[in-house]
Amino acid sequence: DMQAAVIEAVELSGKNATNRFRAVAQEHEYSGLTLNSLVDDPKATVKKNKIILDTGFDINKGGVAAIWLDRGTPKQKPLNYVSKIKKDQAVKGAIGYVLGKKWREML
Repeated sequence: DMQAAVIEAVELSGKNATNRFRAVAQEHEYSGLTLNSLVDDPKATVKKNKIILDTGFDINKGGVAAIWLDRGTPKQKPLNYVSKIKKDQAVKGAIGYVLGKKWREML
């Protein structure tokens, strides 16, 4: 089942991204609220033939400081860590790794 394989690949990529987000939050930890708002185990959903995975911080649970870290404030330079994590080889490469593994299993 290709859809299940793609969902597995996207979720592995999301777990790698979550680990990167956790590292950034730990480096800039002040009260621990932002770190506690991190979505630990993101699950992919299928909506209209698209596989969607929401990773990162839950804004409603105190993750708004993550936005300020990424975008900056008038007194703090932006870190732009979200775009760096999206481009990280471990995050992008996880999809190709899992799909390649599934493809070899099917042959």
